[in-house]
Amino acid sequence: MRRAVFMLALACALSACGTPEDPQAPVATVQRFIAGLEARDATRVLAEVAPDGVRRQIAPEVRTYLSVVERLAFRDPTYTLLANANQKAQVRVTATLSYTVRGGQMGERPVQAEFSLVRQQNVWYLDTITWPPLGQEGP
Repeated sequence: MRRAVFMLALACALSACGTPEDPQAPVATVQRFIAGLEARDATRVLAEVAPDGVRRQIAPEVRTYLSVVERLAFRDPTYTLLANANQKAQVRVTATLSYTVRGGQMGERPVQAEFSLVRQQNVWYLDTITWPPLGQEGP
């Protein structure tokens, strides 16, 4: 019996059972999403979105949008973990968005976006993103 308990404890230790998750993991998910946007890589962007019907629904729109953007940069980003409650998290990103679209139109503006994340099978995914309305400045 002691051997069975010891083996169970060893199995838990080796499989990370009982190891605390990095509380900043939701921030890392948002950072990968932003990096995918800056690289104009729809596959990387969509990989961070919750794997449900929404991902399939938005995929064509994301691919079209990124094909029109020639350059996209989030300068001086600040990532703030607003909440991390086991299966749900909130992250705020504040940055200066700099972009160039096909045809040469350029722009720059401060943005503040809030990301809601969900944890599925120990992986954090974006669930919803709240961007400021077009024409409205960020922070």
